[in-house]
Amino acid sequence: MRFWVRWFVWVAILGPPSFLLVAIQHGALTHPFSDYCQLIPLLEKLQHGTLALSDLFAPLNQNRPATWRALVLANAWLTGWDIRSEYLYLVAALVGAFLVQARLLARSCAACSRERWLVLVGLLSIVSFSPAAHNNHWWSMLLQFDMGHLFIVLAFALASWDGRRWRHQLLTASVCWLATFTVTNGLVAFVACAMVAQLFSPEPRRVTRLTLFWIANIVGAAAVYVPGLPDLDRGLPSLGQWIVFTLAYLGSPAAAIVWFPFQSQFDLPDRGMVTATNAVAGAILATLLVTRARDVIRSRERSTAARAFAAFALFAVGSAMLTGLGRADLGEAGAANANASRFILFGSSALYAALYAAAMAPSRPRLPLPWNPRVATAVAGLMVMTCATISYARSWTVYAEARVFDRLLAAAYAADAHESTFDAVIYPEPELVPGFKATLKRLRVGPYRDVPRLDALERLARIKLVDQFAVNGLRAGTDGLILFAHPHSRFAIQTTGASAIHFRYGVLPNATTVSPPTDGVEFRVLTTDLEAERLLWSTIWRPKFQAPHDQQLTVALPRDFSGTLIFETLAAGTSQNDWAYWADLVITGDN
Repeated sequence: MRFWVRWFVWVAILGPPSFLLVAIQHGALTHPFSDYCQLIPLLEKLQHGTLALSDLFAPLNQNRPATWRALVLANAWLTGWDIRSEYLYLVAALVGAFLVQARLLARSCAACSRERWLVLVGLLSIVSFSPAAHNNHWWSMLLQFDMGHLFIVLAFALASWDGRRWRHQLLTASVCWLATFTVTNGLVAFVACAMVAQLFSPEPRRVTRLTLFWIANIVGAAAVYVPGLPDLDRGLPSLGQWIVFTLAYLGSPAAAIVWFPFQSQFDLPDRGMVTATNAVAGAILATLLVTRARDVIRSRERSTAARAFAAFALFAVGSAMLTGLGRADLGEAGAANANASRFILFGSSALYAALYAAAMAPSRPRLPLPWNPRVATAVAGLMVMTCATISYARSWTVYAEARVFDRLLAAAYAADAHESTFDAVIYPEPELVPGFKATLKRLRVGPYRDVPRLDALERLARIKLVDQFAVNGLRAGTDGLILFAHPHSRFAIQTTGASAIHFRYGVLPNATTVSPPTDGVEFRVLTTDLEAERLLWSTIWRPKFQAPHDQQLTVALPRDFSGTLIFETLAAGTSQNDWAYWADLVITGDN
């Protein structure tokens, strides 16, 4: 290989991952957003020691991402949910999958030249780090997809390496279980690995122990995974929608390399002929794969490249068909949902299969060609590099827009904990956002992990002297953070040089509508020093239905008071449904 050709190939290999690193550094979201906010209740359970195994396996959309949750929660515990650190795992997953495939291609090209391997690795790099999958780059929540992709690639590599040893089969099945409980496409990977094991066995038409092994794994995984997933009862798309979706899903990765179709960060390309173009590209690619598969079957080829080709081709088609069942008629976009950026990662498996098909091709054509193969390869490589360079360059606007959006998220989290106009930026149901903020502040994680000082209410909650029913503590109220204080309760706070306290106290509104309703709570504030406790203020609050349920108050303290303040609640009658609380505590002059 000439020097300039080798240089050209190494640019193709190293350029895409370098672009990915710069793009993530520039445009990564570093604040919780949209569905990622659903992790907040799990973070609270983790800190309180109540996180259960079932929480890890609970459905998230149409997935059960237990492995992803375990990694993200462990990292959040170590870093205070510093989302920036998650991009280390995201990049590692993408680069790891690329390196595994590069090694698999080396094994597949054992009988061909090093030059062919380098060219195929260059193409692999362009596809693996394609900005068409930008959604999986700037949003760390989709580390779930990137991890799933890594596990699936590793499973296919193990299935392709040596299918005759039970050790490889056990390892492959284990990795498929990890992939399945990361993203639903792992179920398709299970089927693909099982089919490869059966088709490339010495007796493919015979039911063997290996056949039963894979059937048992697939049935077991589906039995554990599928029941309880949401939206399983929704109708199926029409046959036409399903076919168009499947073909567009397969063709969009290749079409996006030729011309980048995304115009903005959240763009779902559905303009003009985008879906039709992707479907045509998918049809062409599917025809090529079917033709090559027929040749492999006829020649009874059992090479590593043939196994890898079969695994990735089966997975690509299976993922497209399975995703189409749930997405082909979803919303106004319909079949255009196949163009979504997040699906590029798995749709690219069809292109990976094409690379392994190229690795199987003979070094010299069986029939004379009217053109020089080396010249044709060079021209095709130049065209691919030119199109890929343009698409990569066009994608920069998406990452730049993600950077601006992250600044908007930062402003939204910096807004007051009460409801604000920014809340809709964080979560599509803005009425839930104040609760999310209150929990994050209370846990001191995520955007609030570096808050230098606890506010007075949080400090008060930390010293719990009496909690009769073990239910009291900080909670997200309807209008901000509250300290739930069901009688009998006593909380204490240390002060230095304080002159007054301002606070809000009351009973939750629904305490007057339950049966039996609350019959009142006595609220007391006491001071304490070395000698004894002294009552500073007290009142009995008996809220009525549809009457105000809370009251704000300022109480003066002894001059330059330094010592302990005790906030106490007592039942004014029975203690049933006495859902009392303190809120908005401010200590004037406290040092």
